[in-house]
Amino acid sequence: SFSLDVHLKDINAFLYGSSPAIPALMARLDSTSLVFSSTSSPPPPNTPPSPPPNTPPSYSTSYYPLGALQLDLHSLAVDQLNFPSLSDPFLCTPSPSLPQGLGGIKSLQMKHTTTSKTLSVAVSDLDVHWTPSSHCCVYHTLSTMAEDTRLVVGSPVSSAEREDKPQGYYVSVGEEVSKALVRVPFSVALELESASVHVRPDIRSKASLVMRAVSCSVADGHCHATVDEFTLSFDGHKVFALAQLRATFPESSEDIRARRKEFDKFLLKENPVVGLSASKAEVIFPYMYDFSYTLDKLLTVKKFLQNKHRRKRKKSFGEGSSSAEEEGKVGRDERPSLLLPPDVLLKAGDILFQICDDPFEVKLRANYELMCDEAVQKRKRLETLEQKLREIKRDQGELLSAKKVQSLYDSLEQADGRIYCQRVSKTKEDSELRTGLLLVKLTQTSLLLLSDPSMLSEQDLISHMKDIDSISPFPGAGYSFSTLWGVHLSGDTEEIEIQLRDYPSSLFGGCNVSVSGRLLVAEQEAREREKRIVVVELSPPWESVTLERKMSPLKYYHDLKFKATSIDCSYGLCKEPAMAQLNLAFDLLTTPTVDPSLPLPFWDKFRLLVHGRLQLSAKQATLVLHATHDPYDLREYLELNTRGLEARLHDNVSLELESFLQLLVHTASKYDDCQILNFPQVKSTFSFQYECKGDPYNHHAVVRCAPDKIPVQPDKQQHDSYNSFRSQSLDVKYTVEVLPQQQYCEPGPSVTLYASTLRWLQQYQALLVRGVSRPIKRGKQFKCFKPRKKPFLRHWREFSLSVKLPRSKMVYWASVAMQKGVEVTVGGVDFEMAYRMRLVAVEDERNLTRRPSSDWRICSCHGNVDSITVHVYTALQPNKQVVSVVPEESEEEEGEE
Repeated sequence: SFSLDVHLKDINAFLYGSSPAIPALMARLDSTSLVFSSTSSPPPPNTPPSPPPNTPPSYSTSYYPLGALQLDLHSLAVDQLNFPSLSDPFLCTPSPSLPQGLGGIKSLQMKHTTTSKTLSVAVSDLDVHWTPSSHCCVYHTLSTMAEDTRLVVGSPVSSAEREDKPQGYYVSVGEEVSKALVRVPFSVALELESASVHVRPDIRSKASLVMRAVSCSVADGHCHATVDEFTLSFDGHKVFALAQLRATFPESSEDIRARRKEFDKFLLKENPVVGLSASKAEVIFPYMYDFSYTLDKLLTVKKFLQNKHRRKRKKSFGEGSSSAEEEGKVGRDERPSLLLPPDVLLKAGDILFQICDDPFEVKLRANYELMCDEAVQKRKRLETLEQKLREIKRDQGELLSAKKVQSLYDSLEQADGRIYCQRVSKTKEDSELRTGLLLVKLTQTSLLLLSDPSMLSEQDLISHMKDIDSISPFPGAGYSFSTLWGVHLSGDTEEIEIQLRDYPSSLFGGCNVSVSGRLLVAEQEAREREKRIVVVELSPPWESVTLERKMSPLKYYHDLKFKATSIDCSYGLCKEPAMAQLNLAFDLLTTPTVDPSLPLPFWDKFRLLVHGRLQLSAKQATLVLHATHDPYDLREYLELNTRGLEARLHDNVSLELESFLQLLVHTASKYDDCQILNFPQVKSTFSFQYECKGDPYNHHAVVRCAPDKIPVQPDKQQHDSYNSFRSQSLDVKYTVEVLPQQQYCEPGPSVTLYASTLRWLQQYQALLVRGVSRPIKRGKQFKCFKPRKKPFLRHWREFSLSVKLPRSKMVYWASVAMQKGVEVTVGGVDFEMAYRMRLVAVEDERNLTRRPSSDWRICSCHGNVDSITVHVYTALQPNKQVVSVVPEESEEEEGEE
């Protein structure tokens, strides 16, 4: 048998670098104990054979397996110290008394027993503080120690070992990890009470990762981990939070297998799955928080670490470096091994994404609601007082003097003021006031990311890219990608809701929404002019590091299919102020480009970054268009109802819609509500044609430019990296076609109008034409001097409308009483009209600068009507009077009817 018992106390260890100017590493351990015991036993069956006869004899022939082991550490702290020499005095103090250093552990306990075959590790309060300077210190010190002791850290695998490893087209990471878990000879249990990692890229920014109640276990080839609370904070703001986070590998279920079978072109029938689930996930951005600055600094630190520890390694998933011209030249058997990642299953009970609103506006709205409610309560209290005075006069007569009555009214007025002040004070202290400007809520959400060898190599990914974005010309030789990866995905959610502030109508809502398809992410290899210079500031004795950051954007290629039971959308001029403030908030979340060119409008930015096809199938969809400037008014609006909606978006060029269509008008008077349109089966298509100086679909030709690498421009001409891609105008063509009645069982198309409905539609048209969006938080007061963005409708140059209707009926009534009206029946309509918009300068008598007004004019109009039958209705005559207008060739047929 063999036993070892070690107890140490007050340990201080120092590691010095190659130069006295470089800070030393100091580790302080208050106490530690190690207890180890083992019993001699025969060697296991897998021990190597006995050595040859000429080999010197060994000192021991007994086999000591790992028996009982217990290790306890208490109060471990690591810090860096500036020592000019080893002879300088240093006061050893306990770990809790040391200032905040590089990190520390409050306690660590490790146990292992042969009987249970379990290795348990318990850690309490793990704390790490990281900065670029401290990283340089640790890296330099450890590298010096490894060099002095001739230790080889991370040495490459020998050729003999490489030959034993499987060689092939790809290596499955999930299968390799599963095999490694099976080979673990004992169970492992890790308990971590709390852990925090703090990263400070520079003086202004800081990121913190905090985990509480972490538990991890490895047994029987499976790995399970749970975290009760997972938070990620930036600059002291709690931005990301997960509750009850669970991770499982490998995850297996019949639902996962069924989802994988949906993709019939997969080469693998099954792939190991990593499961991640959380009961609640929150992403909250505070008001006016510049998240983009901290994110940019973290990406710079990532680039700094990559440059410092760069080494040649195996080509992995999502990385491409070879140019497109090499496509087809290398056989599949000759390609290097690629790493196939495991599938990932993400689940969450509730997901909340929130952008906080201005606290002043929140309190302003709460105060307004309080004033409205207080006015109602004040009126009720006054009515109660008057009722009691009438009862006193009725029962006791005129016993109250006028002075007494006036004093009662004065007391009530004082009580009203006192109650109002109390309610205002309570409202200011209320913590339940809404804080969201934008809220996105998802319930019972799951997303499965599937990996397959058919979408792994660069050549396969480029083939998928060409198939998805077939309209864009793919560049030839010399075009390569620094980032290129793709996945198939399948997900669903029970309910999704997008809310603006506390408006009663949601911006978007959907039930039982599911998605499936493929998604690719690509980033072009940056050219010389697309590389900008950034500096990582380091404290002495380290010198600042200069890096090159790429400016080429990430582009997304998608081929996705959405399905939903119901969809509800709402919009109007009343929500544009909130949308304007939301745009200002998003400017602080996304990292702005340093290219000096004017920023692209959202429609051109969408054409640059997003490409592919989208398909939506919904059993029922509703669109509400508000007709007032009050977002809380739910009385006047247009309602567009569809059943069996099929929508297809092709390469940002055309949008096809097919559904049963109804258009309803809701007014302040319930008697004026009516259904205007009823189209049983309608097909409509929006076609978009952008007018650009170059090819509007060649987004690969866009090259951004760093501020210090701007080419020489002619006099008084501003540099524009998007010159050939930026659209000058947009031509829109809208085609509406209603299928003939033989193809469906519903009644034919119909239009119903009232005189009051026409007047309401004229008011709604005036609201749209004359409605001007007001500037939101702009000017010197809010330190926002960005130029106003051009409205999308003012970017249109020509709008073409084409309508094809089968036999249809239109009814017009002079009033809701239906006393007088006209019914028009047409055999078929083929109508086309084109509008052209031009901007006209506005002359103001007060010399005010006004934006040009839009002038829409008809440039062409022609149509064809097969037959018309007009019925005039009146309450004075029981019979109806018929007036028929029929073409000459159809007079005989009309007479037979």
